[in-house]
Amino acid sequence: RQGLIRGGVYAVFAAQGFPLADREETVTAGPVTDTERERLALPASACVIRMTIVHRTADGSPISVDACTLRADRYRLTYTVPVHG
Repeated sequence: RQGLIRGGVYAVFAAQGFPLADREETVTAGPVTDTERERLALPASACVIRMTIVHRTADGSPISVDACTLRADRYRLTYTVPVHG
């Protein structure tokens, strides 16, 4: 079902015995496809950001995949990555 999950995806999987160890995000950007343009009511000139997130358990098994498409002129992605060394 769609909608917000209380405690988020991490809490749901942990409660079911599958604590998440990491997530992998893949981000691409480019011109809107015909399908995206139709479904999102975007102009043909629009550019979009496509993001796919894979959540994994401690043994590396993927347990959840999220995909989203964002209009590039309305969103900014900011990441903070810890540096170990």
